[in-house]
Amino acid sequence: MKSKDKARFDIQLPKEQKEHNANFTSVRDYEIFFDALINPPEPNYELKNAYSRFNDELGKS
Repeated sequence: MKSKDKARFDIQLPKEQKEHNANFTSVRDYEIFFDALINPPEPNYELKNAYSRFNDELGKS
């Protein structure tokens, strides 16, 4: 049997959360979502700038 580079996540959700659970329309959607969750991209210039402006509004350095 070949080793795979994929991870499996098994969780138990309360009934309330199951009713609002995201529906993935394809395996590819699932892979894209969890890849972004596990391996987020580096923040780009726009995100860093927004973070800086947000902190300026709150009076933080």
